[in-house]
Amino acid sequence: MIRVILNGACGRMGRSFATLCENTADIFIVAGVDENTKTARHSFPVYDDIGKIRVPADVIVDFSVPAALDRILRYALDNNLKLLVATTGHSRSQLNDLRLASEKIAVFKAANLSVGISVLSRLAAICADALTDFDAAITETHHKNKLDAPSGTALMLKNSITSSGPPSRAVCINSIRGGTVTGKHEVVFLGNYETITITHEATCKDVYALGAIRAIRFLSSETAGFYTPDDLFMTNSGN
Repeated sequence: MIRVILNGACGRMGRSFATLCENTADIFIVAGVDENTKTARHSFPVYDDIGKIRVPADVIVDFSVPAALDRILRYALDNNLKLLVATTGHSRSQLNDLRLASEKIAVFKAANLSVGISVLSRLAAICADALTDFDAAITETHHKNKLDAPSGTALMLKNSITSSGPPSRAVCINSIRGGTVTGKHEVVFLGNYETITITHEATCKDVYALGAIRAIRFLSSETAGFYTPDDLFMTNSGN
């Protein structure tokens, strides 16, 4: 049994993840953390501060906001817990702190937990390497309440393109916010008289919650280190 502390328990992703975990035999949420404890409707206790949790756990899952990272990272280090960070918009300093922490605990950092996005990233890299004289652009669309723009996924896709093709190639990112769109990413390569378009669209947030469950199972057998969806989806597709 993998015991989980869920940070951001009352948010949309936290609720989706908790619901899916109810149907898993190997993952059990022992406690949640959220500033809005009055909205909690979970079978597990929810605290407004992770420091108040006194029950044993194996991993922290973070579906909250970047501002919460410092607190949960310290708790993970103090209690030797593995950490899955499924939020975006962190500062360079925070990302460096995650890297340093990964020398002591297992850290999984994901801009996007969808297996389809991992495949899209690989496809974008292949196109970038083969189509060196093509221009490249990314359009990402999310619901109107998403805080960061461009999305962490769009920045990841941009990195896949610039890391695989000419480093001098500019990659334009167009961010659209509106409605209740879960998440759509479109990568376009524009050449002379031809265009290649690769698109991924998430139809509901459960796809990310399912990815989190896979990541937790992956982390359960890993030692200290820094892991990403490539380690999970590209080499452990059976999880």
